[in-house]
Amino acid sequence: MTPVRQHEFLYQISPVGVQTGEKTYRLIRADGYAPHYYTDVGAPDEYPANQPRPRAGQHSTIVVYAEMVFDPPKITGGLFNYGIYSTYSINLSGCAFDSYNSSAGAYGGSNVSNKGSIAADTTLHDGIELSNATVKGTVLVSENGNPSTVIENVKSTIIPPVTDPVTPPTGKLPTGWALGAPTPLSELASPPIEVNLSGITSSKTLAGNPDGKTPTYYHASQIDISGNKGAIVTTGGPVLIYVDNGVSITGIGTTVPNNKPGNLQIFVTGTASCKVQGNGSFFGGLYAPKSTVEFKASNSGKGGVWFGAVVAKTFSTGGGGTPAFHFDLAMVTAATKTPSTVPPRVGINTWQEINTLAWDTGKTS
Repeated sequence: MTPVRQHEFLYQISPVGVQTGEKTYRLIRADGYAPHYYTDVGAPDEYPANQPRPRAGQHSTIVVYAEMVFDPPKITGGLFNYGIYSTYSINLSGCAFDSYNSSAGAYGGSNVSNKGSIAADTTLHDGIELSNATVKGTVLVSENGNPSTVIENVKSTIIPPVTDPVTPPTGKLPTGWALGAPTPLSELASPPIEVNLSGITSSKTLAGNPDGKTPTYYHASQIDISGNKGAIVTTGGPVLIYVDNGVSITGIGTTVPNNKPGNLQIFVTGTASCKVQGNGSFFGGLYAPKSTVEFKASNSGKGGVWFGAVVAKTFSTGGGGTPAFHFDLAMVTAATKTPSTVPPRVGINTWQEINTLAWDTGKTS
């Protein structure tokens, strides 16, 4: 670049290469005389008050290495990219976590893996507490968190998937990660089907689209299932339920076509707490990023089996038995990258300034 004059300085900016990782380096060199400002009323006419004039005895050379820092693109994931995802904290007590793929059939046998993860987008100390738990998969914290301080491991085992190189048992969410969100209720192509799911003590059937693929949308004030026969049974294609208030499932649980958890997805639109506890199993995805979610076996130790995925503000397990969480990998969707809208910043790597004569001191520096 051709040198440019700025007051008494000539400066030049030169590229010095592009480093992988979206960082562009530049060398900035400036040579000239530092200005001096008169503040007295009787300043000479050729240098009006408060105007710069060169310091005739001081020559400066300034060399700066700088870089343009670009924010990474935002990575928006699907609703259920992780088996257990929390926006604040996770507490697994006596729980066993693993994964499978419902597209390959029912859970069990060769259809059991440790390819899934639990994740909490938090930097909170002990934000993920593992107590007498087994996690067959990885445990992730916020991209700004420290796994060694966020994760508290008390008599628990983490078994990551074996890859080359070996995947560490703990780590961080991808840089720029953001949780996805369902389509807002007000933006659905057609109004959802209104349904009363309060006080359910028997089998309640919710019909999905007969084609087995197209989602059918429902809207309920709350979900409250209890008793020895209380259950939600879905048929046909995926059933997606928007719920204004809390979710309490303490009966048999849920039943979905072909035992595929993606066929039942519950979206909690508010902050009400949620509870899944019963003698049966829960098949489905629960999306409640602003809610406290409890998952427990019954007091007798029965039930407490979850097939699918969950998103919560806080998620905890417990109860009389050993809760089991089987993450359905078929519910994972591809993440999308959105370019950053934040303007690049200039970061200074090194700064060197050499003066031939420091003003009014008679010394060089």
